[in-house]
Amino acid sequence: DSGSYSISSGATLQQTAGIRSVGGTVSGDTLVLAGGTLNMNGSGAKLNTLDMTGGTLGGSGNIGVNSAFNWAGGSLAGTGTLSTANTALATLNPSSANLALNRNWTNFGQLDWQGSANRSLVIGTGATLTNDALGTVVLAAAPGSNITGTGTFQNNGTTSVDGNGITVIGANFNNGVTGKLNINTGELTLSHSTGNNGVINIASGATLARTGGSYTNFGLIAGTGTIDVTGITFSNNGTIAPGSGGGAGIGTLTLLGNYHQGASGVLQMGLGGTEAGQYDVFSVSGTAFLNGMLSTSAVNGYVPLGGDAFNLISYGARSGSFASLVAPSGFTLMPTYSANFGKFTLH
Repeated sequence: DSGSYSISSGATLQQTAGIRSVGGTVSGDTLVLAGGTLNMNGSGAKLNTLDMTGGTLGGSGNIGVNSAFNWAGGSLAGTGTLSTANTALATLNPSSANLALNRNWTNFGQLDWQGSANRSLVIGTGATLTNDALGTVVLAAAPGSNITGTGTFQNNGTTSVDGNGITVIGANFNNGVTGKLNINTGELTLSHSTGNNGVINIASGATLARTGGSYTNFGLIAGTGTIDVTGITFSNNGTIAPGSGGGAGIGTLTLLGNYHQGASGVLQMGLGGTEAGQYDVFSVSGTAFLNGMLSTSAVNGYVPLGGDAFNLISYGARSGSFASLVAPSGFTLMPTYSANFGKFTLH
């Protein structure tokens, strides 16, 4: 089929079975794929709405969706790309089986992952789901419905975890330098991720877990929740900042496992007073291997006084010490490392 199809406003073009390859352009309002194989070759498709309940959408042409992409079944394949515009809402809610992503997809708008009943989004080998710097992804699936596969989820925009229980990203996950990962509720488990280059915020009661291998932070990890790196090597070559609001607030950030702070690593702590709960705390359950910088600043109207002391870090055991200490203006920090915590006094 070398022709082109123009779908009038309010009209729908639907395929339910068979194999069709389109060499021209499909453009206009709504395309529904309920079964069979539809290969978009040539100039691909420019659609207002794409509804998929079954079948395979493939081909070498690029596909653009401006308003709504509703994906309940079937697979995306082919060498062309899919792009959802900054005006688009993509809703992924598999109705009876896993969704298979086997072509590159860039999201410029909002993508809501709403899987249930243990049905997952499977990103195939060689395929990448890219959340653009302007894009938003909301992970709000039921426990057991995850993002799996051997492909890649590249987050350059904002991804928020709003589901209950445990959400697993089993595909390769990269949080880019412009990426922001907000873990608002539950637990996000990363099975295949080597590190963080952007910003990760972990809310109170929420957990970021990494299983297997190693994980290195080159960006910012902040919050008042939990980092669970039990049994793996976790290194901080960027910034760790307890407290909400990207570390601007006061709070305790907990790390389960061992903590390795590299020479370029920074532990950034806010001092809002000398009483417990008025200054940041970083709590490490295992061994803290210390190096790099401890940086403190006065916040919330606190006026530092010589002799004020703060138990800023706790640990099961310790090796090494911070190479440099930054105090509020006009002061220096004197460290005292005890068996299970580090105390820092203003001088």
